[in-house]
Amino acid sequence: MSFKSRLQTHSWFITINALVLMAIASRYFAFLPSFPTEPLGITFIVVSIFSQMALLAAIVGW
Repeated sequence: MSFKSRLQTHSWFITINALVLMAIASRYFAFLPSFPTEPLGITFIVVSIFSQMALLAAIVGW
């Protein structure tokens, strides 16, 4: 198996981990006092969940 093939497999592993972690983390939206209605609040939640779970998936995949 070449280095490029292993790198591509590893990147898919990290991507799938990030998606699974985002699905798990979205469960905690039920515990918010109230879901934000402003576009800035919704954008913040989406971006923060994506970035935190991508970081966690990268750390786990390291």
